[in-house]
Amino acid sequence: MSRRASAALFAALACAGLAASMWVVAHAVPLPRRLSEPSATMVRWADGVPAHASLAPDDRWRFATTPADVDPAYLRALVAFEDARFWWHPGVDPLAVVRAAGQDLLAGEVVSGASTLTMQLVRVVEPRPRTLRSKSVEVLRAVQLELRLGKEAVLGRYLTFAPYGRNVEGVVAGSWALFGHGPEDLTPAEIVTLLAIPQNPTRRTPSARNAARLRAARVRIASRLLEAGVLDVKPEAASAFLSHVATGPQPLALRPLPRDAAHAVRWLRPGPGSDITSTLDRHTQRIAEGVLAAERASLEAQGVRHAAVVVVDRETRGLQALVGGHDPFGSRPGDWLPAFAQSRSPGSTLKPFLLATALEQGLALPEHRVPDVPSIHGSYVPRNHDGHYRGTVRLGEALIQSLNAPFVDLLARVGVPHLVATLRMSGAHSLSRDPAAHGLSLAVGGTALTPLEVATLYTTLASGGRFAPLRAHADEPQVAPREALEPGAVWRVDALLGDPLRPDRPEGSEGIRWKTGTSQGHRDAWAAGYAGDRVVIVWLGNLDREASSALVGGELAAPLLFDTLRALGTEVPGSHAPTPSPPATLRSSPLCSLSGEPVGPHCPHTEMALVADSHPGTPCTWHRAVDVDVATGERVTPGCRGDRVLRREVHVVEPASVRRWKSRDHATAAEPLPALAEGCMAPPGPPPVIVEPPVGDVVWIASDAPLSEQERPLTADTRDGGTVWWTIDGDLVAWGAADQSAWWVPEPGRHEVVVTDAAGRSARRWVDVRVL
Repeated sequence: MSRRASAALFAALACAGLAASMWVVAHAVPLPRRLSEPSATMVRWADGVPAHASLAPDDRWRFATTPADVDPAYLRALVAFEDARFWWHPGVDPLAVVRAAGQDLLAGEVVSGASTLTMQLVRVVEPRPRTLRSKSVEVLRAVQLELRLGKEAVLGRYLTFAPYGRNVEGVVAGSWALFGHGPEDLTPAEIVTLLAIPQNPTRRTPSARNAARLRAARVRIASRLLEAGVLDVKPEAASAFLSHVATGPQPLALRPLPRDAAHAVRWLRPGPGSDITSTLDRHTQRIAEGVLAAERASLEAQGVRHAAVVVVDRETRGLQALVGGHDPFGSRPGDWLPAFAQSRSPGSTLKPFLLATALEQGLALPEHRVPDVPSIHGSYVPRNHDGHYRGTVRLGEALIQSLNAPFVDLLARVGVPHLVATLRMSGAHSLSRDPAAHGLSLAVGGTALTPLEVATLYTTLASGGRFAPLRAHADEPQVAPREALEPGAVWRVDALLGDPLRPDRPEGSEGIRWKTGTSQGHRDAWAAGYAGDRVVIVWLGNLDREASSALVGGELAAPLLFDTLRALGTEVPGSHAPTPSPPATLRSSPLCSLSGEPVGPHCPHTEMALVADSHPGTPCTWHRAVDVDVATGERVTPGCRGDRVLRREVHVVEPASVRRWKSRDHATAAEPLPALAEGCMAPPGPPPVIVEPPVGDVVWIASDAPLSEQERPLTADTRDGGTVWWTIDGDLVAWGAADQSAWWVPEPGRHEVVVTDAAGRSARRWVDVRVL
């Protein structure tokens, strides 16, 4: 091998060794720590526009950025102005170094720099004194970044960390702070501004003091870029553009970054550096916030400090608006909590689901006339919200009037486990599966659900009974809905909620289905409704559970519901129907106009209604035909007719609880049927039912009061009225009309209570009497 060849080989090996050593050192030495700092958090509206930015852990506005996130025109200008040979040098530009050195020598001072974009990035993430030693470190670091990251990643890091003054870093945060929009589509003037500030952010960040310096820098940079032909400005327009930069408007201050939907962001809990696109719709969110803001002063004057509004897209199940309160940055207790995620008593908003469950089981119809009287269920005595009872009421009317007593009685028939199962399948997943965790008060809101769960329930109802989970993230896949409620039952409930003749329907609410709720003690006011493709839930209250007499769902929350739906453009008549026609499971059937039960042979008037095929169809029990002795007016049964002259009469027999209530509180009740003639036996029928004392009741008596002053009622329901006899442990203690209560004096111990009617039919119950 010749000497020249040997030298060439040695040089090649030396270069290879140097390159290998540089590669090893570049990968052995850790990168600057700041490069791995988490970015700020961004939550976006459904259309991708930023909704809420949160500071990075180091309290800076900085967002991870790639070249693909930025207007290509800005990238061309950046490279042309700052580092023309960026794409081929190894982090240090030798030609730029030589050029700068020559210019500095000729001028006798530093007039030109040779820093590449990579070196500028090093200076930003690792600030050092401007010394020769620091410059050497920057050179080595720049080469390391190029070897470790590559050109695209280095450019992305520069776009992420470029300084724009104060705690604003990166072209994304800079663009939003300077112009109020992102860097995806920039004007030439905006590009010039974004290039000017990072060169000297302290002296060029927009402010009154820096205005002249910033303008001069913008003009200088614009002139150079126009000369280079980089900006998207036609040659004939260059002079006008320069004049615009020199005299036209420029940013006067850094704008705050978007901080909308703060309660929703707290609930979403995005991690540091997250960039989330939510399902929230800008237009819908602002409407919901605006409706609530318009009523804030009035609400607070009535002692109501907190509120929540949830809007759901019925088709996609996307959450379109989440308003968690009046002021997410307020200083009052609870202001920062997202109220839509706090568990509260749902009041009467669960009644539609109870009625749907009863319809599905064939236990009730909206047309059924049911008792609306005080009733006792163990130690629980439900009361209507207005303190009044109506005697009897149609079940559908009881739903619209939000009467408690009829629905607690209905739940006693349906069974708590069945309602719990319905609610859980429809979206109330926080409810305990254990039926023992709930009581009959569940019918009137005796549990705790969040407004989000109530929104899920009503979205299921608005979707024909088909459940799918709500979505908050745009990239969440839509789950195929599954049937949670029987379609026929949903159709009937939906028709009640949307009845155009509802007495409480306000003007302009056509097409809206809704239900209100008020919790025990006036601590929560609710309105839940839907129209078109929107489901809206409104909750009002105080998160510290302070009560207010103003917290009545129909009076306080419902107007906000209507205002929201109307503002969303969903008030068009007929804008929503669960199905275009009744489902095939419903058939038209005649009902008794009085009782609402399937028509019987003695009903004088009938009406048609939609009834499920599964409904048992027990004929009307209210209209009873009896034979009456013309001479005495007494009732006669087949076994004792003899030669009496009889006439057939039809009598209305109301439920025993209604007869007893009328007799006790209104003195208007009469015997439902004429008295039996002497010697006539009552026809076969069900035995009496003991109402008081209730099942499992423990009677407590005071040791310091006479027993004679501690009497307890004995009450029974019978089908036909008449006389009943009461015995305690085999001893007769009272007798009288079945529709009136008897009284007994309890003594300590365990006692057997028996009631017997005139036909010898009886019922019994064990009662414990204990001394306080």
